[in-house]
Amino acid sequence: MRRFSFFLLGIISIFILQSNCGCQEQAEDEVDATTYPTTHVSGEIVVKFKPEAFDEEEKLIAESILELNEKYEVVSIERVFKTKPVRDLSNIYILEFAEDIDIMGLVQAYEEDPNVVYAEPNYIMHTQDAD
Repeated sequence: MRRFSFFLLGIISIFILQSNCGCQEQAEDEVDATTYPTTHVSGEIVVKFKPEAFDEEEKLIAESILELNEKYEVVSIERVFKTKPVRDLSNIYILEFAEDIDIMGLVQAYEEDPNVVYAEPNYIMHTQDAD
């Protein structure tokens, strides 16, 4: 079984390498800002809080975060992974604000807080059409 796993891993690696080989230069020439627009959900950011920002009942208690939420008038705060996720994913939330708010300013404000692991816009992912 172990040999089969290594064999399968080798085949997958070769496939990935071949699919990238020689095509990268062409793809780089064809890609521009309109091919993959960087877009995000208006008025939303994704924040991962440090575990110490919560109490035993998983209620947000970090005073600095509560102040930021009040200052920027958080409309809602919702856990991304609602079922019992792995510990590393449990403190990731989507924060919703007024749609006309400066998202990058929000991201910077939350990232500067010591109770935050990271903050980023709630990006919308796009797939490339297979022409």
